[in-house]
Amino acid sequence: MAMTTCPSEKDDTMSRVTTTNPDYDFPLKRTHFVFDIETGSLPSDEIEAYCPKIKPSKSIKDAAKQEAYIEGKRSEWFGKAALSPVTGRVLVIGVRVEGVNTMFHVDENGSEKGVLEAFFDMVRKHRDQKWVGHNCHAFDWPFLRGRAMANDVHFPVGIITSICGHRWVNYGANCRDTMLAWNPDPTSRISLSNLGRVLGLGTKLGEHGSRFDELYAENPDLALKYCERDLELTDDIWQRIGI
Repeated sequence: MAMTTCPSEKDDTMSRVTTTNPDYDFPLKRTHFVFDIETGSLPSDEIEAYCPKIKPSKSIKDAAKQEAYIEGKRSEWFGKAALSPVTGRVLVIGVRVEGVNTMFHVDENGSEKGVLEAFFDMVRKHRDQKWVGHNCHAFDWPFLRGRAMANDVHFPVGIITSICGHRWVNYGANCRDTMLAWNPDPTSRISLSNLGRVLGLGTKLGEHGSRFDELYAENPDLALKYCERDLELTDDIWQRIGI
């Protein structure tokens, strides 16, 4: 597991120093910690068993076209594998405090477990602070919890306070979500880019989303900057509309 700490800059000249023990001391005053996760697909051979059987299309009679249809549906399913804790894994977890970004990310050894443990240690150490993410109630926290169970890592106590029935999850008072701060109706969704655009705060650095693992493999530094921009934008949004 690699960890990187750097002050955020508005331009692209920021330097990043890799360290296992960053010398930046987080403030003890009441503040907020912004976080964001980036995920990737597990290897295809590991998740093949989870791929549902694709039913042939009744409207396609040609055998070659039918085969292409089925393969297309399979590719579509594998393309979304990074978005489920069953078929995906955590590659990067970024945390932003007082303009300083700390990036926990998988190194060449691929230790997802180390990334989770390092981040959870930070959450426990600063559990009295507000932890802010965008759509984190529906995606980030559930994904982290699922991957924690898959890696036999203890999920921090107090993040989830109760699970009501098959659908509703209650979070601790210090777990805040910018999407819900904008509109408390959980069925009314807005992307981070669109919310930033509405508020005049800018947008993300592209929409890599479910294909983040490809970017991370090809250009790790750009991938980390992508996550850092998400942190900066979420922070700016929270400072505008946070409650």
